[in-house]
Amino acid sequence: MEALDRIIGRYTGPHRGPLIVAFGGLHGNELAGIRAIDMLFHMLNVEPNHNTTFAFRGRLLGLRGNLQACRLGVRFLEKDLNRQFTPDNISRIRTTSTDNLKAEDRELKELLEIVDAEIASYQPERLIVIDLHTTTADGGIFSIATDDP
Repeated sequence: MEALDRIIGRYTGPHRGPLIVAFGGLHGNELAGIRAIDMLFHMLNVEPNHNTTFAFRGRLLGLRGNLQACRLGVRFLEKDLNRQFTPDNISRIRTTSTDNLKAEDRELKELLEIVDAEIASYQPERLIVIDLHTTTADGGIFSIATDDP
């Protein structure tokens, strides 16, 4: 089985702007988000060749979520990674040695370290997080946005 890199890609435009972090594959059996992010990076790389006025503002970071589950084609190993992004859980994981963490907690710790490093490097004025999923529900594609800052 081929190795999967955590980072799908990084694209920094010529103008400052927000840091956009796009997650695909937080559920390991939902690979469409990873493919979509990969396609987006390809499009960003070729767009200036076709549109000379194109100027991306900010930085986009694409990340694969649950690498272990993606490799196995399962939703998760021990617990739903998508449900682990709570303040209390993040605090616990940040202060726990990787050796003392299991499956999805290790995944989350690595994701947090990458995002923290990206924030420190780029120092954005604004952070936008996009979590891409696949659905088997009836009704077609949809988007959920919260008013939670």
